[in-house]
Amino acid sequence: MTTIAWDGKVLAADRLVSSGDTLVGYEKKLAVFDMTLCVYKGVCAGTGSVDDIAAFIHWIKKGADHINQPTINDEDFMGVAIINGILMEYGRGLHGNRIKYKTAWGGGSDFAIAYMDLVEGGGAVGAVKYAATRHLGTGGEVDSYEVMV
Repeated sequence: MTTIAWDGKVLAADRLVSSGDTLVGYEKKLAVFDMTLCVYKGVCAGTGSVDDIAAFIHWIKKGADHINQPTINDEDFMGVAIINGILMEYGRGLHGNRIKYKTAWGGGSDFAIAYMDLVEGGGAVGAVKYAATRHLGTGGEVDSYEVMV
């Protein structure tokens, strides 16, 4: 599992990759890319199986066309994408919902949300780092992307 946090300006994600209770390694889960039709760069990340996250990122980079959307198998999957400064979340059905508030996804999401709510000035990066101290499926370095609006 993983933890992804959004504080209204910054999207952050840990790098730990696990399979059940086994540590597999560390991978970047935040993908930043250029999109020709966007004023800003795009960024996306996901929680759940590595295959589903990779398929989601590829789909977002190709324009999130619902005719060619991938099949997501992991019921724990959540994907998030920021395009043109707007954050959208996607569940298994890949129907996007716009998010306008601080939130988090993944196994350590409760810890990340609590951190952002209770720590004055607590942002997404600190939230993911805190979640890593409490949740076994969160860890490694934290990558982040700040939306410039």
